[in-house]
Amino acid sequence: MAGHEAFGCEERCTVHPFFISPARVFSGTILPVENALNKGGNMLKSKALWYLMMAGAVAGWLFSLFGVVRPYGDEGLNKLWKTVAFTWVFGHPLELFVSHGIGKAAGLPTVKIILKTLVFGITWWLPVKLGAIKG
Repeated sequence: MAGHEAFGCEERCTVHPFFISPARVFSGTILPVENALNKGGNMLKSKALWYLMMAGAVAGWLFSLFGVVRPYGDEGLNKLWKTVAFTWVFGHPLELFVSHGIGKAAGLPTVKIILKTLVFGITWWLPVKLGAIKG
């Protein structure tokens, strides 16, 4: 199979072959090449992906802490800092409503659930729910 046939086009493609039309999304005919990022769901089960995301959550906390200790002079960076700090400080505690049940179902103690949710947020409890990590 070569050219446009490789992308499931009946006739010559008129759009970029990686374009995902809403009709194909809802009809369930997304081709594997179009879904390469998710690789059929396997990427969401990747421990490496989630540990990388958790490192990003920690980086968000460090970015927020540095902004408190030594405020950012650049206006754009300061706005980003306020957004990240607000999201981490208020968002992570709100996630406890969801993460507590997921953590308990995984057999984890409440203290561990609270600490991991406050530090890592969704990057911790979602992979536990998906079975990608143990917790």
